[in-house]
Amino acid sequence: MAVNDLTRKLVERARKGEGPFFMELMTYRYHGHHVGDINRDYYRSQDEEKDWKENKDPIIRFRGYLVSEGIATE
Repeated sequence: MAVNDLTRKLVERARKGEGPFFMELMTYRYHGHHVGDINRDYYRSQDEEKDWKENKDPIIRFRGYLVSEGIATE
């Protein structure tokens, strides 16, 4: 939601001729960089990955938002 809001504002700004813009978006990688990169313990702890999957995953959080707002159902 925040990315969508910011994008709308910056596109409007650019259309007014106020120049280009740059957005940096941070994400979280659940998988390694390649097929053989199975053990990710050197990236982060298993507890951190579990916390992201259970509490911070944007897809799961957005799903909850849609359901809580009555936009979608389970």
